[in-house]
Amino acid sequence: EGERKALEISDIMGVEFTASMEKKVVQVHCRGGQGRSEYEFAYSGVNDCNALYELFGGNKVCKLGCLGLGSCIKVCPVEAIDYDREGLVWVNKEKCISCGKCIEVCPTGVMLLVPYEADYIVACSSTDKGAKVRKYCSGKDRPVPYTGMDGTAVHIPIT
Repeated sequence: EGERKALEISDIMGVEFTASMEKKVVQVHCRGGQGRSEYEFAYSGVNDCNALYELFGGNKVCKLGCLGLGSCIKVCPVEAIDYDREGLVWVNKEKCISCGKCIEVCPTGVMLLVPYEADYIVACSSTDKGAKVRKYCSGKDRPVPYTGMDGTAVHIPIT
């Protein structure tokens, strides 16, 4: 639809349309939720990721992970974002319109646009060494879970 409109506009303007519009969707690049990541302190303030982030970059040991308070859920105009059965923030790619509101509101930057056709999810945004991440994030479930878009889990050990 968008590519067709762009072609129509380029015809009206008398310019050549050359850009290829690839459909994108938002992914949450963190699967370190309750029981998988360590916390530095208990938070009992405003239920907002940005409010929590103002306190030392959040309460998780990992400062690049999802804070999980759902600020992105609140701003999504099409209700494409929710919690999954494990309490982790999840984007329904069928509903997502790639408006970017969730990306703008996320203080840790774990929400990123990826190609709609991507059949993988990046489960971690940490830039720390694997041994350190394994210590504070994966808990007893040593392999970091990478989940395919079809919902099947693929376990890839951190080495």
